[in-house]
Amino acid sequence: MAKKDEITKKILITVKDEKWQKAIDKACEKNIKKAEVKGFRKGKVPKDVFIKKYGIESLYNDALDSVIDEAYKEAFEKVDSEKIAARPSVDVKAIDKDHVDLEFNFLYKPEVKIKKYKGFKIKKEKTEVTKEEVEHEISHILDRYSELVIKEGKVKNHDFVIIDFKGMKDKVAFPGGTAENYSLEVGSNSFIPGFEEELIGMKKGEEKTFPIKFPETYHEESLKGQEVEFYVKINEVKEKEVRKLDEELFKDLNIEGVTNEKSLKEHIEKELKAAKEKEADTKYMDELLKNIADNTEVEIPKEMIEEEKSRIFDSFENAIKAQGMDINMYMQLTGLTLEQMDKQLEPEANKNVLYRLMTEELEKELKITVSKEDIEARIKELAEKNHMTKEDLLYNFGGEKALEYETRVHKLFETLKDLNK
Repeated sequence: MAKKDEITKKILITVKDEKWQKAIDKACEKNIKKAEVKGFRKGKVPKDVFIKKYGIESLYNDALDSVIDEAYKEAFEKVDSEKIAARPSVDVKAIDKDHVDLEFNFLYKPEVKIKKYKGFKIKKEKTEVTKEEVEHEISHILDRYSELVIKEGKVKNHDFVIIDFKGMKDKVAFPGGTAENYSLEVGSNSFIPGFEEELIGMKKGEEKTFPIKFPETYHEESLKGQEVEFYVKINEVKEKEVRKLDEELFKDLNIEGVTNEKSLKEHIEKELKAAKEKEADTKYMDELLKNIADNTEVEIPKEMIEEEKSRIFDSFENAIKAQGMDINMYMQLTGLTLEQMDKQLEPEANKNVLYRLMTEELEKELKITVSKEDIEARIKELAEKNHMTKEDLLYNFGGEKALEYETRVHKLFETLKDLNK
């Protein structure tokens, strides 16, 4: 395997003369706005007075921010972009009022040796859809299209409540334990054990104080295993009003060709069959890729793993934000710490990077290429499968380059399937 110094490339970029002077001036303008110097109004300090008081060195960080992106682009043009494994680190080698030397350390992808990728004789699972599965899906649809209606009676399991609550330890409110007009499905196990059970039997307007013991595994050290008191007020109670298979529901579903119970069941059976086929394909490819991975030699740099972990984390954070939750609230509800989450991401990140490197190597080995016609055909196929227009598909996949990559990978996987029958 290649040594560390054989898979890194250092590029030195010097920013000087007019470019650096402009960056210094821009940084100076920014800092003058908040500078306070006796005898001058805030924001009106002359440049020479500011530099005399604070020193030109105080401007270097902001000046660097102005030039770093352009310097990175310049360095990027001097390396083989297809070999780059992760965003480079950058070191300031020298800096003064006249220039800055920036050293970009590019990490190249490691050498990948695949000893075997065909002849594994893996079988794809057969799929079938049962009547019970169709009925189960119909019950989900009825539940999904049910409406929440205000009720006056007592809170039952799976009712939705709007509550005010305040958690207190030794009569003092603790951080993250207070909220107003919080929406909660009772029985969803969103809160610590015992909390939601205490709400059952309460009514709108009712208040209650009860003790709760935090789990020994709770992420917040000061609350771990501790007994606290929660004050709760029920502001509103709602229950689900389950829909029926009637004409109004079929209109709300707005599924082409679905106008009655029979056509709905046929549609569901078709969708379930497609989903099971996709799942079977995924399991087949996972098994095949696992076999190939077991026959692959590669030393993955930790930088690639860390970058992949960041990508996965960012994607997850955006997903929970879309659900109206931030990462701090998620950690409170699950009892996880950032360190624990980071550790949990390690296996997935390793697998993703390994499979990506394997895929790139196999594309070269099997000479996988795609034409414009191949890409257009794949776009049409995916648009029909996902019930999307071409424009929506391009948007959801991240543009034409992403779909070109998807088409290439799809062609590779189809080739691998043929080689492993």
